[in-house]
Amino acid sequence: MNPGQPADALILAVRTGLPGPGPYGLAVSGGGDSMALMHLCAAAGIAAEVATVDHSLRPEAADEARMVAAQAAALGYAHETLIWDGPAAKGNLADAGRLARRRLLAEWALRRGLQAVVLAHTQDDVAETFLMRLARGAGVDGLSAMAPAFHAMGALFLRPLLAAPRAALRDWLTARRIPWAEDPTNADPAYDRTRARSALAALAPLGLTSARLAEVAGHLAQAREALAAATGDLLRRIVAAQGGGLALRVDAPVLFAAPADLQRRALLAVLHWFAPAPYAPRGDQLATLLDRLRQSEAAQLQGVRFFQHKGALWSCLEPRAPLTGWRIHGPGAESLTLRPLGADGLPLCPDWRTSGLPRAALLAAPSLWDGPRLISAPHALLPAGFAAERAGSGHPATDLQISH
Repeated sequence: MNPGQPADALILAVRTGLPGPGPYGLAVSGGGDSMALMHLCAAAGIAAEVATVDHSLRPEAADEARMVAAQAAALGYAHETLIWDGPAAKGNLADAGRLARRRLLAEWALRRGLQAVVLAHTQDDVAETFLMRLARGAGVDGLSAMAPAFHAMGALFLRPLLAAPRAALRDWLTARRIPWAEDPTNADPAYDRTRARSALAALAPLGLTSARLAEVAGHLAQAREALAAATGDLLRRIVAAQGGGLALRVDAPVLFAAPADLQRRALLAVLHWFAPAPYAPRGDQLATLLDRLRQSEAAQLQGVRFFQHKGALWSCLEPRAPLTGWRIHGPGAESLTLRPLGADGLPLCPDWRTSGLPRAALLAAPSLWDGPRLISAPHALLPAGFAAERAGSGHPATDLQISH
């Protein structure tokens, strides 16, 4: 797809990228890309609602949200402005804003019963992201093209315009005299993305155009998918879930006989399966973890504990890590407090040793309490009539996470 192609190609891209009945949630900031997305969806007959996230960082943002609302109404789309109150603490403001935007859009889509949130990322976004991540020394995952579909925060997100150049969208808007807003930060060289755009213009004479870099990122995305499949095969061979997923027993010799990148990916899958996090640990942290495990040493990372038990490598949550995804069913369970069993609760379970689970895993096991009184700890066999259940697949091989 290029700026000179017929407009129908853009409408077709939207139709093929949004195959379900909808309604969809369109994330529209007021910029050229997202305004084109909204009008293309209307031209394609897509059932949708529109949301604009106001980060409260620029005085123009409220006016831009009103402009989007007016154009959405003219197209017959309901519109809602989602307000972000700003970061609670200092840090990476751009990253905090991105995560907040994704959270607000996911919550909105779930509340409104929308099929998916639709984002207006383009071919240029793919190329710019590639350059920014290349500058940070990213590997295959980081350099891979943006995924056209991914799940985050309980919602499905779609990107139907990844093959469309930014210029093609603006040409489409200009031909129809549809206005859009320009974010002044897009011209501010203090931002990495602005510098990446300048670099792309300088690289174009060498053939390193946005289209070429997006093509390379697409090749790497295929490699990433192949590595994910190989990692899943390895996990199915080496990992056995215990206690309904309370702990994982890992065949360490087979793990460490695998190629180094698969070792790293397998451990990342285990970490994410126990304790999902927005980002993977730093490379040096993961390398240290691998070195310690190769030497049969105990180690901890991102709230997950690794240890030796009866000649095998095990992993489980740390006792102080929050319990996510666990429920206990039994008489009156809904009125009791769910928390990890802990060192104070385990001695109250006289039969825990016959459970077959390591002590370290049982310390992190879900249990029900009535104030200071332990009522139930199913993994530690106390008492009969209660059962613990973990949401999800019960095995990290079926829950592999790759970048999006």
